[in-house]
Amino acid sequence: MRQAKVADAIEIYSQVIPKIWEYRASTNNQWRTIAEQTDIPSWNWAGAYLREYFYIRQTWFGWQHFTSGLLTTSDWQKIPFTCQSLLLSTSGWASIRTKSLRNIIADQMSFLADARWKETNTELIFLKSLHFMVLCYAHTLAFERPKALEYAHSTIKMLNPETEPYYAVRANELLGTAFYTFGQYDQALEAYAASNNIVYQVGQPAIPIASYYGEGWAYIGNRQLDNALDAFRHGHLLKSSYALYYDAARCKYGEGYVHFLQGNYEAALQALYEALSIFCDDHFDLNSSGNSNS
Repeated sequence: MRQAKVADAIEIYSQVIPKIWEYRASTNNQWRTIAEQTDIPSWNWAGAYLREYFYIRQTWFGWQHFTSGLLTTSDWQKIPFTCQSLLLSTSGWASIRTKSLRNIIADQMSFLADARWKETNTELIFLKSLHFMVLCYAHTLAFERPKALEYAHSTIKMLNPETEPYYAVRANELLGTAFYTFGQYDQALEAYAASNNIVYQVGQPAIPIASYYGEGWAYIGNRQLDNALDAFRHGHLLKSSYALYYDAARCKYGEGYVHFLQGNYEAALQALYEALSIFCDDHFDLNSSGNSNS
């Protein structure tokens, strides 16, 4: 996933997730939470490594259910620092719609105050960038422009598109979202273009993360409705083809909004009904591997 081979990662996740759910469902099976135990699977590392599956599908209730109690376990301090970092940054994303933004920001800042961050190595810089992404988005939602843009730009500087293309894409997309939120539509489109440029440099495996949704809204902000419609339509087709139904539904909703702005009310209703049908379908089942038939 870090190499932005997203299509490949989705395929692997779809094979692994059902096996993990099956293992977890058995009361006879155990998980370990500390590094010294090696005879049974690691609950904390499973939660850390599965994070991007839930991020790209935006089915955070599945991750929260799987890791329920993990961040408050008595063994927390025994979990490796790198794993703690991955779990804490992921928890920020997972709770973005259910927890106050102030608390999310406080949680991330508290963890970043740990003395171990004073060490400087490539992996710690990468891990810190993940916390900065959460902070960027939380400050964006809180309409705190200086902080949001500060964290966005800092994150982009931390990530080399050649070695961390997936996260470099996300960082530029977050910058675009921040600019869009604050009404800077031209800058938003530039950021989304930078994000998509990284995607296309990587090639086909990275295509599922192309930033059509945010791009569409930035075009709406600039009153370029035909461009917005094209972006949403491309996004819907792309996300649907990779079973990324949350994003597919959002793009279809965006398409409906453009039709509404253009006065095409029948087309707007049709698109909104299609978006609703995706949201109300069974694609977001906790035990789903991400396939439409699961």
